Amino acid sequence: MKATTNLQDFAQMNWNANAYGFKLDMSKYPSITVDLNAQIPSVVRQVETDLQLLILRGQALDKRQGIRVGDYINHKNGTTTRVTMLHDEKLQAGGGSGSYYISKDGCLSYSGGLDSPIPTNTLQETTEKKAGLVWFFSDNWAGASRGVYGYIDFKVFNEI
Repeated sequence: MKATTNLQDFAQMNWNANAYGFKLDMSKYPSITVDLNAQIPSVVRQVETDLQLLILRGQALDKRQGIRVGDYINHKNGTTTRVTMLHDEKLQAGGGSGSYYISKDGCLSYSGGLDSPIPTNTLQETTEKKAGLVWFFSDNWAGASRGVYGYIDFKVFNEI
């Protein structure tokens, strides 16, 4: 998976998630491809706006130093998880089935189960980046059925 920067990919992902008022049962139509040329111009503008919001949030995240909620951890036992909660000198990981909300300033909030804490001094940052799924409210307007999704790049840490 890679970071979402392509308008078509972003539109398709959010079409499949029934964002933008597309009320189709996608289980009945798994192979539908969004034709942006056939959409109402205001919907296309909204998709473009939300993609830019995703990119800006990813840039804000990149400015944050150290380990962050959402970053990946390669554990010694061969598993990979994501950071779910930061504490003073420990963190919790897991992140297998929850969701990561990303705010305007690049902070993430995780909703889901947490594993036991691990000391942050047992982790070493790599040069690798890995895309992770995040969500935010379309057009920065909170409300029911307004979540949109995309992938942004996260740091990867190895457990030592």
